[in-house]
Amino acid sequence: MTEPKTSQECFEEIKEYGVEKLKTIAARGLAHAEKQCTEFLTGSGEPDEKDAADAARQHVFSNRQNLIESYVEAFSQTLIGEKVVADEGKDTLSLSLVDDDTLDEMIIIGELTGRIQDYYDLHIKTMRRGLVRLSKEMDFEPEPDALTPKKLVLLLHDILGTSELKLVSKQFIYTAFADAAQVELKPLYDGVLALLQEHGTISETENPSSQNFKVIYQYRQQQGAAAPAMPADAAAPTAVPPAAGAPPMPAAGMPPPGAMPMSQGYVAPAALSPVSAQAMNPALFQGSESSEALYGFLSRAPQPQTDASGVPLPTVESGELLKLLSNLQNIDNLVVAQSALENASSISEHINQTITEKTREWAKQLSAPEANVIELVNTMFVAILEDPDLIDPVKVQIGRLQIPYIKVALLDVTLLNESAHPARLLLNELAQYGVRINHSDDPLMIVIQRITRNILKGFETDLGVFAKSLEEFRKQASDLFKEASDAEEKTRGKAESQAKVLHLKKHIVMRLRQYLKGKVLPKEMHALLLKGFAPLLLNIYRKEGEENEHWEKTVYLLRQTVESVQPRDSAFQLETVLERSTELMAQIRSALEDLPKKFLDNTVVDGLKAIYEQLNKKLGHMETKPTEEPEENKIDPLNLDKKYQPEPDPEYVNQPRPEELVAQLPEQLHAGAWCEVYIGRNEPAQKLKVSSILRESAQLVFVDGAGKQSQIKDIQEFLDELDCERSRIIPDEFLFDKALTAVINNMNLMRATA
Repeated sequence: MTEPKTSQECFEEIKEYGVEKLKTIAARGLAHAEKQCTEFLTGSGEPDEKDAADAARQHVFSNRQNLIESYVEAFSQTLIGEKVVADEGKDTLSLSLVDDDTLDEMIIIGELTGRIQDYYDLHIKTMRRGLVRLSKEMDFEPEPDALTPKKLVLLLHDILGTSELKLVSKQFIYTAFADAAQVELKPLYDGVLALLQEHGTISETENPSSQNFKVIYQYRQQQGAAAPAMPADAAAPTAVPPAAGAPPMPAAGMPPPGAMPMSQGYVAPAALSPVSAQAMNPALFQGSESSEALYGFLSRAPQPQTDASGVPLPTVESGELLKLLSNLQNIDNLVVAQSALENASSISEHINQTITEKTREWAKQLSAPEANVIELVNTMFVAILEDPDLIDPVKVQIGRLQIPYIKVALLDVTLLNESAHPARLLLNELAQYGVRINHSDDPLMIVIQRITRNILKGFETDLGVFAKSLEEFRKQASDLFKEASDAEEKTRGKAESQAKVLHLKKHIVMRLRQYLKGKVLPKEMHALLLKGFAPLLLNIYRKEGEENEHWEKTVYLLRQTVESVQPRDSAFQLETVLERSTELMAQIRSALEDLPKKFLDNTVVDGLKAIYEQLNKKLGHMETKPTEEPEENKIDPLNLDKKYQPEPDPEYVNQPRPEELVAQLPEQLHAGAWCEVYIGRNEPAQKLKVSSILRESAQLVFVDGAGKQSQIKDIQEFLDELDCERSRIIPDEFLFDKALTAVINNMNLMRATA
């Protein structure tokens, strides 16, 4: 039997498989492009289009092997996160202003790959989720979007960007490449998903290509590698019908119905009767199937231990066992608790080893109920210390309480069956608030450490220590939450204002992109657009909206300005632009005076002035005079149709409406819910609280535990992060109860299969 692959080995095989398949996709895509260009050249296209097709064909023909090698190398670098693939950007103009054709090029790529992305939607979502899960077990974060159709074509965009090809030539290559990819992506996706399923990163029910598991087997045979044993019913690859949607988000855990305030639900016994003395009173475990299962476990009779002559050993007295545990408790157990970060069972092993050695020395054995209680509590703490919601410092503090909680269960077994027991409530609340902690110097972490120390030093057999500790913890935590709540009010207000501005900026960017589409944008124009027209239109939109004369006048001025710098061979038109340039710059300066003073920058028009100076020199070198030009050239290029509205970017038009996005939020995501929020590549996720849901702009505002730091997320962005598990909602669960339920479920399962 072969050893299971590590996450790193699984990732390396995914990368190798991806490279191999993408070599085929790139080769076929480029061959398809060359063929289409050749066919176009024999047709009846326009001369300019034929020149573009010929340029694309020659570039592919002369560089095919280098293009393929560069392509797969770029993919490898992208997959491991070392190369950032250019994208069109959703909230800045930077990429729109890089060069003349960037905006149109990005739109073309988006339109070509959008339909492919829709077809493979569930495959892509599952691959992203699988790569994110792998990244949590490796030293680096792979790029989960590296295998999406859009990113794969953008890789080609980056490579062609180093050539002198014009956009019309590149478009021939993009179209042919996308056509080939639509068919060839299926074996790539099937194989990657099969590898993720084989490793156990995704389940068969998650994998939309699970019936095509044979593809990776065939690939390994072709490579001469050891292939896994094939299931007898493995099907040959077949077409996968489009999926209806992503798997539903699992529901968050809810507090157990029996949980209630200590004063209402728990009555401390008048006199403690240790477990061994009361011999597991069945009256304490009635009323539910879980209670009965718990009683069955605690009252079971293990094989009795005997001496050399076969005589059963006497049982350890309850007082002796409690004293032994108290001695263990009083030793500095921080090192032992820290060892549980690597092995959650280490504390249990340490306790069991110590008890075993001592009972052998005494020539005694534990009573069955005592042994069962210790086993149960140890098992529960293993589950608690493996909980992914707690950071390591919190786990260490909770781990230090394992011995005290064994003592509590031995002294008062109702801890295990009474949801309002003060010791149970305390551990639940320590963990419930502990999941909100991001770092060890959090004020709440200091409170948890103090409570832990008090229990370790003050608890012998008086259970009142837990009631007092619970009261103290609630008071200190309440004071911290009051401070955090006051701070959150201010933070939320600022963040909501910032979120509103971000939303408005995206709208302005969409409008600017709409008017810049297909236009040449000299670098000297960038400052005027970014620091002049962008904030000017934002200012108008915030105050007055778009349906007003001020907005229309400013947009018309923007269009005239952009049109004035477009390349032109007509001396008449060039002269007309220059004649009106002084007036145009004066109008721009006048319009910019509407900006707040802190945004005023008199230098932003200097770039436009420099362009006009260059145009003036060009006019001086022209031999053709305006009067000698064809009549169709004698038009004023700045006399634009004020009613003309170019088509907006399809990406913005097809976006869901805010109310649709809000409706997609999981039920458990509400104001006050805690989440583990993805911050950025190779950055640790942060535990943040949903402070507000902005329904009009489809945004979420998160705050940290202190209420002082905020994070703004678009709902669509956060939904994508939830889907691929980069972010997650932290279930509102009680840790003690969850661990006990897990143990009971395991007991029932073992009993059912015995």
